[in-house]
Amino acid sequence: MEINRRKYKLRRDLKKKIKQQPSEEVVQGLYAQLFLEHCLLHFKKQQLEKKMDEALDRVDKEAFMALSNEYKLMYHQTN
Repeated sequence: MEINRRKYKLRRDLKKKIKQQPSEEVVQGLYAQLFLEHCLLHFKKQQLEKKMDEALDRVDKEAFMALSNEYKLMYHQTN
């Protein structure tokens, strides 16, 4: 009787562990999502830098300050 209880408990614990481990497909999906988010962030950063350079070229202090604040917010959200 005691052996059956132990077997049942071991099976139950094993099933819990299997359910807790994400499948390879899930892990790959998460990696893909992280990669895409990284690429999008990098693109947005480049676009902001370009707009900031253009604002400097035009000597547009207001635009530059607004863009640099946006850049700072984006930087702090990622760190």
